[in-house]
Amino acid sequence: DSSTTQILPSSLVRLQRGNPAKKPLFLIHPVGGSVFHFRELVRHLSDEQPVYGLQSLGLDGTTAPLTKIEEMATHYINALRAVQPNGPYLIGGYSFGGTVAFEMAQQFGIQQVASLFFIDVVGPDQMQQVPIKFEAGWETQVLAFMMEEGSNFTLWLDKLNACQTDAERMQSFLQHNQTLPANLEVSDIQRFISVITANFQAMLTYTPQAYSGDIILFKAKERGPFNPPNPEFSWGNIINGKIDTYEIPGDHFTMGFSPNVEAIAEKLNEYLTKS
Repeated sequence: DSSTTQILPSSLVRLQRGNPAKKPLFLIHPVGGSVFHFRELVRHLSDEQPVYGLQSLGLDGTTAPLTKIEEMATHYINALRAVQPNGPYLIGGYSFGGTVAFEMAQQFGIQQVASLFFIDVVGPDQMQQVPIKFEAGWETQVLAFMMEEGSNFTLWLDKLNACQTDAERMQSFLQHNQTLPANLEVSDIQRFISVITANFQAMLTYTPQAYSGDIILFKAKERGPFNPPNPEFSWGNIINGKIDTYEIPGDHFTMGFSPNVEAIAEKLNEYLTKS
């Protein structure tokens, strides 16, 4: 079986083998760059469904992260073609990853997109509302924002700025961050920071263009200060197709875990059966 020995591109991670006769689902990483956030979602999808995650360049510490959404989309398209050379494709992304999935759909063209879905992705005119300013010390601003998805941003920024050393700052970040794997060492964090800052830079400098296809949008019921209440209205300004919106229990983070994530999986399983 050649599929067991196939060496995948570094950005492509197999999350579930599934039935090779079925079209694979490709999931695009959130701003942290890793695909670990999808582990519970995948567990609740049909066992038959092949699933791959796409993760940021730069996580391995040997390559530089990309800083443009358009470049990431092209890179991920090339990577996923290693397992599915021809469309149409099933693609979706969580948070930041939804924006990359959107650009991938643009580059594919709608004829090549079987299904495009977003998990709590802020709308095109809402991306600039993130309070991060590109200025000296902006990496610390990114850390502060990552602490609680932007809640208490000023408080965390003050706390991190009060740390005496970088190591102390990283330790504080590790203790209060929800979005990264729990077993990271302080030495790993520097790689994550460079990926996260590159992804923020990409998001804040991206201008999405009009799209005539359909999307499925899962949005968290509990909205934080930087998760505007109606992202579907914002996306509706540039998407001329149909937007199916589903409200999922939990907030931007907890919607991805049990017991909330089952609601996403149930709907996705329906769509994937149709596709």
